[in-house]
Amino acid sequence: MSTSAHATRLRQRVDDLRRFAEQLDHTPAADVDRLAGDDTWRGRRPALCRFVLRINLAQLHAAADDLRWQALLLEQQADQLDALAALAS
Repeated sequence: MSTSAHATRLRQRVDDLRRFAEQLDHTPAADVDRLAGDDTWRGRRPALCRFVLRINLAQLHAAADDLRWQALLLEQQADQLDALAALAS
C-alpha cells in the first residue's frame, strides 16, 4: 500500500471513529437518567439503579472521548504520511 493510500485509509478510519463517538454521545440511553424518576425503577433500590446508570453513562461518554483521542492520533499519522509523500515526490 502506498503512503498516500495508507493515509487515505487512516482518514477513513478517523471519520468512522468520530462518527461512532458521536453516536455514543447521542444514544437514546443517555436520556434514561433524565427521564426516569424513582417511581420508574422496580425493586427496593431505585437510587442504586440510578447511580449505576450514571456510572454506565459516564463510562459510555469516556469511551466516546477515547475514540476521539484515537481518531486524533490516526489523523496525525495520516498527516505525517502525507508530509513524507510530499518530500519524496
